[in-house]
Amino acid sequence: LFDCENGVPTFHYSYQRALEESHLVPFEPYTYQTKFQRRGIKYDEMTEEQREQLEVQGENPRLFQYQPKDLDSSIFNKDTNRHVLRNLMENGIRDSANQTVGKSIIFSRSHKHAMLLRRLFDELYPQYGGRFCQVVDHYDPRAEQLIDDFKDPTNILTVAISVDMLDTGIDVPEVVNLVFAKPLLSKVKFWQMIGRGTRLCVDLFGPDENKQDFRVFDFCFNFEFFREHPQGVEGRGSVSLG
Repeated sequence: LFDCENGVPTFHYSYQRALEESHLVPFEPYTYQTKFQRRGIKYDEMTEEQREQLEVQGENPRLFQYQPKDLDSSIFNKDTNRHVLRNLMENGIRDSANQTVGKSIIFSRSHKHAMLLRRLFDELYPQYGGRFCQVVDHYDPRAEQLIDDFKDPTNILTVAISVDMLDTGIDVPEVVNLVFAKPLLSKVKFWQMIGRGTRLCVDLFGPDENKQDFRVFDFCFNFEFFREHPQGVEGRGSVSLG
């Protein structure tokens, strides 16, 4: 930005224009309305119907006072994380042979959360032998090598669970699925993270079968939080572009 008047940039090249000029690919959003994960659960914000439902279940709704930071242990539990992983594996864009999900990045909340996702993945899908899905974060001294492995189209590493390291500045054209398993407060970073899937990729699904789009799975209400309302998709069977 140079000599801006009234906040107007000297030059702006929008994502929409890049799509129209075929320099990037569009995305297909799968949104999951999990507002509780961002705002917490508070008695005074519940509807009367929700309070009555809790009472029918034998719960005291006045005891439900969870802050967002409490949800990892109280609400964002193993079953929820299994749901995240299953949605990716069942609804994500698949590889050219339709055998496995294509290159995917899961944006996790923390190292602890990432390790939980990895452990649950190995429990759900032991047939992949523990190498198909890996955590990429600063705790691992092999992080740079794992990034190189993820960039390699022939490497078995297909699902990368990122703790900040793959959020920005990483160019992997083969990525066809992004999973937001954490809430964000920065709209700029949100769009930078979506940018990990926008790269063109020629012949990804075979000769003359180029990458046409990618999928974004949002489990933490990010699109709604930033008031972005792309046409969403409700759960359905996975489709192989191949």
